[in-house]
Amino acid sequence: MAGRIGFGEMRSLIGLGLCLQIGVAITSCGAEQAESPAETEESPAEATPSVAISESQEFGSPETEREAPEAEGLGDALRSALIVGAGDILFHQRILRSLREERGGYDFVFRRIQDLIPEDAMAYANLETPLVRDVRDLDSTSPPILGADIAAAPALRRAGFDLLGLANNHAFDQAAVGLDRTLEALRGAGLIAVGAGESEDAAYGHRVLESPSGLRVAWLGFTRHVNAGPGVGGVSKVARIGDERRMLRAVAAARDEADVVVAALHWGSDFVRGPRPWQRELADRLVEGGVDLILGSGPHILYEVERRESARGDAVVAYSLGNFVSNQGLRYRVGGGRRPITVPATQDGRGRDGALLYVDFILEDERVQVRELSWEPLWTQNNFLEVHGRDELESAIFVAPLREANDVTQAERLPIASAAIGEGVARRQGAGDR
Repeated sequence: MAGRIGFGEMRSLIGLGLCLQIGVAITSCGAEQAESPAETEESPAEATPSVAISESQEFGSPETEREAPEAEGLGDALRSALIVGAGDILFHQRILRSLREERGGYDFVFRRIQDLIPEDAMAYANLETPLVRDVRDLDSTSPPILGADIAAAPALRRAGFDLLGLANNHAFDQAAVGLDRTLEALRGAGLIAVGAGESEDAAYGHRVLESPSGLRVAWLGFTRHVNAGPGVGGVSKVARIGDERRMLRAVAAARDEADVVVAALHWGSDFVRGPRPWQRELADRLVEGGVDLILGSGPHILYEVERRESARGDAVVAYSLGNFVSNQGLRYRVGGGRRPITVPATQDGRGRDGALLYVDFILEDERVQVRELSWEPLWTQNNFLEVHGRDELESAIFVAPLREANDVTQAERLPIASAAIGEGVARRQGAGDR
């Protein structure tokens, strides 16, 4: 977020019916099903959909005013916003067991990517774990029951994130009260929740951030599934893909109040190669309805990123940004050749490939244009094969740029990740080739 301005002073102002502004400056204004198996540390399985959901909030309050930077040749006519997108954050139990005070706790997981998120960017990831773990017992079976700690929220803020998606199948792993407490934890850390809220209208409501140069970006989030379980029932606090008419109404409301509209979609099936026809068709309808950027997650592997034309100018569809960090792929052996994969969640190296996607939007002559579309390859370091059968406290799992991995890992994973992302997306300048 611009200047990384904290949100502590504004917490009492956040709520339904407020429309404020802040720092990259925030506002959030209100808006008036099933195919993705739940992921597990040990094996994937079909999730049972339940619940539909939505609400409207507004954040903000101008704390500081920043002068819009002039771009070469465009001067005062340019308004721009750099958006950084990441995939799924899954705090599996083994990650929790590896966190120790001497390592820095949750900061240990993210500190190697902090320099990859520019200060003036709006950075998003999908938080697929409630920041609560005392409502339901954690479980690694299928589907798993996930949970983490409030301390993860400020660590994610320090890592450079501004917005976190809560519209995903694990939203109610710690029941509805767990979702409420997660929302509170994010607010307390100065983070904005996307796709979930204290009510149905809040979940479908958009959040608007304003860049230093004045470009207003509206954020929405939707999920294909919500896992069934105690405490879910008829609660409607998560926005759902299944209610497409309401989705499009939410997009239209966001479109009315922003220059650029981003939709975070949690969709697809675990480890299935590439988007399915229904996903492409839905992407078409969303772009036609007013979305300029789709940030997809859910399949736990990288999918292609498309740059396309829209009625407003340029649009980008990232069907899946894979896992940002998880314990998936723990049994994958780099350099092990082609081995049969019977349990993708533990054996498929694609579960450890990740990406930071950079989309630099400008508004010129009332047309949305993509000035830069690039990516930084990521790799989740996981030492399971080295410490398995020994002291579990030796476990270490963290996300890092792929360029920091050893030569064998880079040589093996970069072609695979690059092929998944597609040729239309450049490597981020400074990512380097080895």
